[in-house]
Amino acid sequence: PGFLRTVELFTNGDKVQLNVLETDRKPARWFFDWCAEMIPGAADPHLDYRAGGFDFRVSHDSFFQVNRLLVERLPQAAIGDAQGTSAVDLYAGVGLFSLELTRRFQDVTGVESIVSAARDLEYNAGRAARGVRVVKERVEDYLAKLEEAPDFVLA
Repeated sequence: PGFLRTVELFTNGDKVQLNVLETDRKPARWFFDWCAEMIPGAADPHLDYRAGGFDFRVSHDSFFQVNRLLVERLPQAAIGDAQGTSAVDLYAGVGLFSLELTRRFQDVTGVESIVSAARDLEYNAGRAARGVRVVKERVEDYLAKLEEAPDFVLA
């Protein structure tokens, strides 16, 4: 349709999530229902993605790694052998790195300003029975108030 400027497609291999990023007007619900006739999952509020032994709920407008070929290896590549008491995951998205950090650190904080992603991170941590403190604010605001340096920071 002519009112769409930019869309994003995200898949877990079975379903496709359709995110409207730029538009002249907000699409009506029927638009997503119409898309779902041809694109399985386009009308679903979220999709589930399994990676690194965890299940991640990814809602519309949330952030998850888009490179499906690297998603399994990215947390190990980013974290390496790091371990300790406290870790902070900046720009945490739905928690791909935050949940992995809980395997190596006692206290993990995920900082995410996108509301849907922060909600998904809380949900994903709860579903995995992992303790992640979710801070819903801009990274620069969080860092400005930080009083003690964590053992590990992932940005």
